Amino acid sequence: QMLGLFQHHDGITGTAKDHVVLDYGAKMLQSIRASQYVIEQSANYLLHKDKTKYAPRRDIHYYDLDDHRAESWLLPEKTVISNLEGRGQRIVLYNSQAKVRSHIVSFKVSSHNVKVLKAVSSGGVEEEEGSPVAFQ
Repeated sequence: QMLGLFQHHDGITGTAKDHVVLDYGAKMLQSIRASQYVIEQSANYLLHKDKTKYAPRRDIHYYDLDDHRAESWLLPEKTVISNLEGRGQRIVLYNSQAKVRSHIVSFKVSSHNVKVLKAVSSGGVEEEEGSPVAFQ
């Protein structure tokens, strides 16, 4: 439904009136949030160890995606990963490409005391290179 709206000629060419543009933005943000929710729920299912016992909970947000928009006209803000002291936080990175790639990944943390580990195919973990810079 939203896709048809975004493909409308006023939405593409930018000839819509201001109140229509604001409505487009609100609908686009609603669509982005709905897509992020589907990604979140799908990732939770795929990462669940025993899929035969998986029971979806639609009232729980299992993952925060890397950026959030407060309003449709604002730029997205990166999520700061906080409360790292004394316990680990799991960050899931997904490569949507069909090939292996080496890429620098950055994320904001609230403390400089961070150790980055990665899962290896043998089932264990190994330390990964990291250069934490705390974000206040």
